Order: sequence, then structure tokens, then C-alpha cells
Amino acid sequence: MVEKNVTIYTKISNVISQVEKIPKHGYNDFHKYHYVQETDLTEHLRKLLVKEGLVIIPSLEAHHRDDNLTTVDMSFAVTEISTGENIVVRWAGEAADKGDKGAYKAYTGAVKTFLMKFFMVPSGDDPERGNEEVKPKKTAPKKAVEKTTPEDVRAKLLKRVWAKSNDVFCKMSGYSREEMEKILHEYIENEFNVSSSTELSVQQMEVMLTWLDGWMLPEEG
Repeated sequence: MVEKNVTIYTKISNVISQVEKIPKHGYNDFHKYHYVQETDLTEHLRKLLVKEGLVIIPSLEAHHRDDNLTTVDMSFAVTEISTGENIVVRWAGEAADKGDKGAYKAYTGAVKTFLMKFFMVPSGDDPERGNEEVKPKKTAPKKAVEKTTPEDVRAKLLKRVWAKSNDVFCKMSGYSREEMEKILHEYIENEFNVSSSTELSVQQMEVMLTWLDGWMLPEEG
């Protein structure tokens, strides 16, 4: 029997209050970065959703592919099983893929980011920690370096990321500036869980440069 005044919002709040930090067990050996695996995320949330009597039904509303960029529009019905009360949330996903996995990547990215953002799931490492790691120790010689090096390094790396992106997507592949920005935005959001290149750490920008190098390699076969 459902208790009075216990709404779907209460149950969603209960899930959020029990969510724990998800460690980044996944590792991309080519690009050298860690990421939250979908299995770890769904397994953790599944137990909490079952406990609260909630189910999530995803639906694909639209699918579009423009060259290497795939976009999906989705809706997620979060439903309380005892009363049928539900909340429908619309979500989008994007993926850049030269092969036949664009739709799968976009769909998976949409599901993954929806679950993490809707239930406020911590993803492990704080992206801002990257800046702390490159700060020199507080010794007399290194203080002078600290005044110029950290921000200079970030500024130079960010400039290299955009310059190389322009070479790869605009000059080599014929993308427009807007299309290039869409690809970069999708990659940054899915891989690092940040919404802007200005939020990237030094290490994350180095990963992006390696990723961009991969686009410049000749395809096998």
C-alpha cells in the first residue's frame, strides 16, 4: 500500500540522497583517460530505483546523421510503479563517428548523461583537480614559475586544441565552424562531463590533442 503524500518527486529525492560517487573504472588506452562505465552507473542506480519502486522507460523520438555527426532526440519516462505517476524528460545525444556506430554512441551518451544529470551522480574525479596537479610546490624557485606557467600552459594548450580542430575538421574534412564546434562540444561533454572547453584541465586538453591526432591518421584497409 502506498503511503499518503509520498509522491514520485519524493522517491526521486530518495534516490538522489542515496546516490554515491561512481568511480572511473573504464580506461581508454589509446587516448589515455579514465571514464565512468555505463555498467557501473546503471548497476548502482538500478538497485536504488528498484528499492524506491521507480522505472525509467527511454524512447527514441528522432534520429539524424550529418556526415560523421549523429544526433538523437529522446524522452525518458520516470514512472512510479504503484500509482503510474510519471515525469517525462526530453534529452538529446550527439556522437561523432566515421563508421556505423554513430547512432549507438549517441543513444548511449544520451542515456548515460541523462542518468548522471537527473540523479546528480558524482562521477569520481573533479575536472578542476587537473589544475592542482600541475601547480608547482611552494618553494622559492617555483613560486616565480607559478605566476606565469599554469595559466600560460592552459592558454597555449587551448589555442592548440582549437587550431588543430580547425585543421582536422574545417581544412581537411570540409566542416563548417558551427559543425566543428558541435563535434567538440559532444566529445567534451561525453568524455569529461563538462560543458565548455574553458573548463578542461591541462591533462584533458592533452587527451583532446591525442584524439585529434587520431583523426589525422590514414584509415586502415
